[in-house]
Amino acid sequence: MATSTREPEMTKSAERPAQDIYSTTDSGTPQDPKPPFREHGNDGGASAFIQGTLSKKVLLAVLATSAVISGLILFTSGAGAHVVGMIVLTALFYCVAIYVISRAIEGGRHAMDRLVTGIVSAFFALAMVPLVSVAVSIIQQGAARFDVDFFSMSMRGVVGEGGGAYHAILGTLIVTLLASVVSIPIGIMSAIYLVEYGNRNRLSRALTFFVDGTEEMLRLVPNELREASYALGVPKWLTISKVVLPTAIAGIATSVTLAIARIIGETAPLLVTVGITTGVNFNPFDGRMATLPVFSYYSYVTPGVPPEPYIDRAWTGLLVLIIIVMALNLIARMISKFFAPKTGR
Repeated sequence: MATSTREPEMTKSAERPAQDIYSTTDSGTPQDPKPPFREHGNDGGASAFIQGTLSKKVLLAVLATSAVISGLILFTSGAGAHVVGMIVLTALFYCVAIYVISRAIEGGRHAMDRLVTGIVSAFFALAMVPLVSVAVSIIQQGAARFDVDFFSMSMRGVVGEGGGAYHAILGTLIVTLLASVVSIPIGIMSAIYLVEYGNRNRLSRALTFFVDGTEEMLRLVPNELREASYALGVPKWLTISKVVLPTAIAGIATSVTLAIARIIGETAPLLVTVGITTGVNFNPFDGRMATLPVFSYYSYVTPGVPPEPYIDRAWTGLLVLIIIVMALNLIARMISKFFAPKTGR
């Protein structure tokens, strides 16, 4: 009897710690466990490893201060508004300052990370300088003849001022369309052979250079999809057409669009193959045909008298060509975004 009366008391005493940790509501349902109480500073020394973090305002302030100091040095030395010197000096002062500040507040590892980030960003800014410079020059020079006549008139019978590049724009579109009709099916079929049938033989290694983009898109298709189709008894050609190609269609379309944007500005092959003319030619298989790259090249290299109208037309031709290439790149981005396979349910 003594043993039977002590067992419930031991059970109650064993349940008391659980009741202390898990609080209950009025209805008796347990709530989330409460963390054990610790007095201030009684955390086992964990607070010693908690360090500060530099906010974006601090980073921007350091960058602005570095830029101001660099500008003062350039102007006092007589160099003036030198873009490359400004970027180099600003990056130098910023990297040194941010490393010292971050090391004192965040620690050595974060300081090294911010130093490398600053160096990489500086090199990116230097790489953007020539690109931005060329773009600004083409926009400024090409805006002079960016008018209706440039898009609606050819150079047939035009000497000096006036005229346009309607024949060159039309020729560029015709040549690009014809080249795409011939090359795109060949490129896609070659990529399918390389990925699905080539087995890395000599022929496949030789063709890899020419169809690299589409090949990589096909290789990104998971092999599990192919194996699942084969397990259902689907033949290989049907698996390629119904599983592989629909999965990679967004990447293939993006690669094709980027390839068109790349070749549309080629000048050297067009100098030999289609030449130059001053009028419109709708037949790509008969006679010469003007294209924008060749039109701009000849207008700039061999201008007439006076040379200013020819040079203005050359700059405007380059501006139109850049706009077409940018539009194709934008289309490629839209294709990649809207036609990519959906992974969610």
